[in-house]
Amino acid sequence: MVKQHIELEVESAIILEALAIELKVLRAKLAISQEQLALRAGVNRTFVGKIETKTSQPSLLVLLRLLKALEVSFPEFAQALMERVTMLDHVKKRKVAAGSGKRRVSS
Repeated sequence: MVKQHIELEVESAIILEALAIELKVLRAKLAISQEQLALRAGVNRTFVGKIETKTSQPSLLVLLRLLKALEVSFPEFAQALMERVTMLDHVKKRKVAAGSGKRRVSS
């Protein structure tokens, strides 16, 4: 049970990281600032910043407003998000595998 809880926390962290990256990528494609995105979506600029720094997560309604402001459909975003999650998960697993092969040096 504890292992499953830890795996869910790691998975959640990866999803939040992927969400942050995807929002930044979409914002960059439109060449708009956090403030411009916030105004278009009707949310606070600091909240957009918190999402992009993984310190907050949007509700589904806020996410849909952000996506509309970013001119992207939910299915398109969901697909890009899952691709990003998969990529980040592979990177994390490679780091863990590389770290487990290191020798410990006693002092």
